[in-house]
Amino acid sequence: MLAVGRALLTELARLHETGGVSGVIGPATVLVDDAGAVLLVDGPLDQAYASPEVLTGQPPTARSDLYSAAALLAHLFRGEATLPPRVDDLDPGLGWLLGPVLTADPAVRPGSAAGMVTALDQLAEQRHGPDWRRAAGLIGVAGAAGAVPVVVLATGGTATAAGVVAGAGGAAGLAGAAGVAGAAGTAGGFGGVVAGGAAASGAAAGGAGAGAGGAAGGAVSLAGTGAGGQVAAAGGTSVTGVTGAGQGVVGGGGGAQAAGHSSHVVGGGISKGLAVKVGAAVAAGGVGVAGAAAAVVLLTGGETKQVEVPATANIYLIGAGDDIEAQLSDPGTKPVSLDVDGAGTVAFPSVDGDVGACSGCEPESPDGGNLSFGSTAITGFNGIAGVTFADRTLFVVGVFVGDDQPSQPADAVVDLSGADDEVTQEPDLGEPFFVGDGETGDGEAQEIVVPDGAKTLYLGFADAFGFVGTPGAYGDNEGSVDIEVTID
Repeated sequence: MLAVGRALLTELARLHETGGVSGVIGPATVLVDDAGAVLLVDGPLDQAYASPEVLTGQPPTARSDLYSAAALLAHLFRGEATLPPRVDDLDPGLGWLLGPVLTADPAVRPGSAAGMVTALDQLAEQRHGPDWRRAAGLIGVAGAAGAVPVVVLATGGTATAAGVVAGAGGAAGLAGAAGVAGAAGTAGGFGGVVAGGAAASGAAAGGAGAGAGGAAGGAVSLAGTGAGGQVAAAGGTSVTGVTGAGQGVVGGGGGAQAAGHSSHVVGGGISKGLAVKVGAAVAAGGVGVAGAAAAVVLLTGGETKQVEVPATANIYLIGAGDDIEAQLSDPGTKPVSLDVDGAGTVAFPSVDGDVGACSGCEPESPDGGNLSFGSTAITGFNGIAGVTFADRTLFVVGVFVGDDQPSQPADAVVDLSGADDEVTQEPDLGEPFFVGDGETGDGEAQEIVVPDGAKTLYLGFADAFGFVGTPGAYGDNEGSVDIEVTID
């Protein structure tokens, strides 16, 4: 629960730093995916979690968002909600954390989500030690729902003592197919859709699946299914004033589950591969949603990781064994790898550091430069395409690969000379793309579309003797870069 709370408050901090406000924090608008990442989505105002000032008609603020978040977290820790939200019956440490934020007067509430993250970290470290976040991996509470772990939070009277319903008896083992399965509301847990269950093609384990286009319990009607979660929500019943599928966009293999209770639409969730930007309809990944009322828009979300990439990281060593490494002069070190299975885009909001192409070379930024060498003209190797750049060397690059060894033709070369000016790049598997400092030359954030079949993202550099010809010459590189990677 502390891990979920930290993720929620972290997402709120990011939203508030941009000047945004959610205004609708509640069980139906906070989604937790199978990696434990919290996604905030738009949706109806739940008065049980709304702050007093919002209930009297005042516009929402960051302080009212924090009130709603504290009300939701109190529900999760207790296992049920109270009206009004209170913490006097909770553990004293939780009361210390949440109590001040539930003060009726917004002027005396803590006003910073980032400050609450710090306070939560202090409490968690005191109770569980400095490695508490690693120990709190959500896989432990997700249970085994076939191949797809799911978590449904704050589900009213069905929650366990920990406030979590782990999809067990009623959970769906989807095998990567329809993305939704009915859970009949058994005490064992809600594996997919609460309030009567929903139907989709593909079996429901212990649930009420009724075939493609069918409806189980009359809760939600889904028309059309396809592999990988290509489900179009059509028709649909109005549930608590939300038309059609409401909060329930179906993602490939289950993705995220709403932290909702039985009076709300709680759909099959949003897979990480279906993350969309504010103002965009849910259309990625082949998912169609019928009717504007059924569209779900992410306010913020995704999984962010911090990695250090040394200047010796060689992208041409992806999947290489010692026999291949020996063919390269100074092969350097293996590139840094990140799991992107199911993702739709990656971005690099922060890239910091300096690297040099030799012990006496001038340090260059992550964008590369030409202080020591004028241009890049490296040939392909080991199934990874070659790289050219008219006037830069030693810039950060990435490569996506699938389950198999990359297999770009030996003569394949990608010209990245203009990539620093491209807001969006769409590389193929095994084809290096430009990362640099994560921004265009005009300072606009760059986004990389993850190609179909990609499982892993590798980060490193394209180097060679004089940056010409066969890859190699990594041994004398110096420095490193710290990269923040957002995987949506």
